[in-house]
Amino acid sequence: MKVAIFTDTYAPEINGVALTTERLVKYFKDNDIEYMVLAPNVGEKCEDSNIIRCKSMKFILYPECRLSVPIYPYIVKAMGDFKPDIIHVMTPINIGLCGIKYAKEYNIPLVSHYHTNFGQYLNYYNFKLIEDLSWKYFRWFHGKCDRNYCPSQSSYELLENHGIGNFEVVNNGIDIDVFSPKYRDINFR
Repeated sequence: MKVAIFTDTYAPEINGVALTTERLVKYFKDNDIEYMVLAPNVGEKCEDSNIIRCKSMKFILYPECRLSVPIYPYIVKAMGDFKPDIIHVMTPINIGLCGIKYAKEYNIPLVSHYHTNFGQYLNYYNFKLIEDLSWKYFRWFHGKCDRNYCPSQSSYELLENHGIGNFEVVNNGIDIDVFSPKYRDINFR
């Protein structure tokens, strides 16, 4: 199987989407699954030839991240060379839209992941007026996918309450090498 992952955030960025994507890549490596990740260029050299970096710019709502500025013909060439069996979209914006477009154009199964409660962000940044519009967009986006995944029962219920279906809860997991009881230190509290 060949999996193409489309994500607007990836290592060395540190956030839930990037870490989940890194765990997927580790799983693919450990299980000899061919993969390609399309992610924004963050200005650092990447040793993994399966990571394709796209042009990017600063993301004003999330300054520590870069936002992909994908060039679709470049993506078509990369995907044509790779020939994925499935496309996994990790983010619902720029590069995620390219993943949907490519999957639909080339009739490739498409799955997506829901990670971020954008409605909560919109409220925080005083954009409450467009929250309903954002949910309409997410219904459209996730409606294009053959299957959608979310990290928790509470996110599943949030999506269901906003009329978004076809989801399955897939726990992102905890890295037990990092968050192990053996590292517990009462003095750290």
